[in-house]
Amino acid sequence: NWNGVDDRGEANLYEGCIFWHNDASDGSRSGGPYEIDIVDASRVRNCYLRGGLGDLRKALNPQHNNLEADDPNFDLDYTPRHPSYRGVGYRPLSKGQEPDGGPR
Repeated sequence: NWNGVDDRGEANLYEGCIFWHNDASDGSRSGGPYEIDIVDASRVRNCYLRGGLGDLRKALNPQHNNLEADDPNFDLDYTPRHPSYRGVGYRPLSKGQEPDGGPR
């Protein structure tokens, strides 16, 4: 990805997200890629970030987010294997599982 999040909205919620090395580039932009550019970071919490430029506006609260996250060690489904990522990030649904975690 070029960038993780570019959000000019208000009161949007990002919770338990992983923003990891969204640093693709073709050199056409002088600023370079970043993980998150958010105007209202009041509802960004328990997120894990790491990349060349993590928090473009320096808006995130480092007490509520991990701004120097360890390598998540993603598997082929982009599920993090690193133990500190338990309960954080994307998890694919198991066959027969509903998005709320219950059976179909």
